[in-house]
Amino acid sequence: MVMPKVRLVLLILLQCSFAFADPSIGVDNYTYFGTTAEPAVLQWKASNGAVGYELRAYLHEQQIYIWIGSTTELTFTYQLPKSGHYTFMVRAVGAGDEFSTWSESTNPEVALVDEQPRAWWRYGYVAPPGPIIIK
Repeated sequence: MVMPKVRLVLLILLQCSFAFADPSIGVDNYTYFGTTAEPAVLQWKASNGAVGYELRAYLHEQQIYIWIGSTTELTFTYQLPKSGHYTFMVRAVGAGDEFSTWSESTNPEVALVDEQPRAWWRYGYVAPPGPIIIK
């Protein structure tokens, strides 16, 4: 049995965000901006028959997949390991090691922004240093 795809939503409210067209992906992505110190909270809707979920990220600058983790919950908080453009993926895990295909945040058929179908990604940048304190 093939598990159905999962809808993936980034639940994060950031000060600055706007639409950004990335020619390597070929769709108009909504870009969430934030520092690497600000965690991303990923949320998705339950998939029929799922007993858990696996998550991974893709760092576009280095063209590598990063294992995020697995959970039985419908949300996962993730700290970006370094600056760059990230897309996120989640797949359902069924009983007996059955897996759905990966649902990607860049696929507007499964990704949502403000509850509307739309591709999205996250740009994490290094946080500026704190205030200078001289004693």
